[in-house]
Amino acid sequence: MIVESRGGPVLVEYGVARCPGGEALVARLRRLHREIAALVARLAPDEVAVESVFSAASVGSALTLGHARGAVLAAVGERPVAEYAPRAVKQALTGYGAAGKAPVAAMVARRLGLPAPPTPEDAADALAVAVCHLDRRRAAERAARARPVAAAPGGPASARRTRPPARSPARSPARSPAGSPAGSPARTPARPAVRRAS
Repeated sequence: MIVESRGGPVLVEYGVARCPGGEALVARLRRLHREIAALVARLAPDEVAVESVFSAASVGSALTLGHARGAVLAAVGERPVAEYAPRAVKQALTGYGAAGKAPVAAMVARRLGLPAPPTPEDAADALAVAVCHLDRRRAAERAARARPVAAAPGGPASARRTRPPARSPARSPARSPAGSPAGSPARTPARPAVRRAS
């Protein structure tokens, strides 16, 4: 698990859930679900990030990994879940989408301030997904803050700048003998507004 701080991501703890190989698939999936559910209940994360695609050498392995992923997603409950392809995670951490596990693990250790890359490799992969998610969310928040707010229709005139209409040449009105324009009443000086102090 990783928590966010102003100085960067901070590692709380990490590990790998292991199931005995001799158990039936259903029993292993139940064990995995219980362990992840207990972990989520204890750490109470705000968000969860997982890999969207598992690479497997055979169809059977892909089905087994898919079942395991489903057990994990069911265990996190109603919490928001973000999914990232392995290539996107590698691109985010190393700048190269086809990077190997060693460069990714080394970058995870560097970002989290660890003295050595985390082991086993599955734990390093999971932490890489978490770091990638945190970076993506921070980038989205910065973009949202930098986006200008559009003026609502009918808003203040200062928010809607329009070009004033072109003026036609003014004609000098005929002057009455008293000095005012012909046909207009004589104007009295405007009185200054006075506000009484309460």
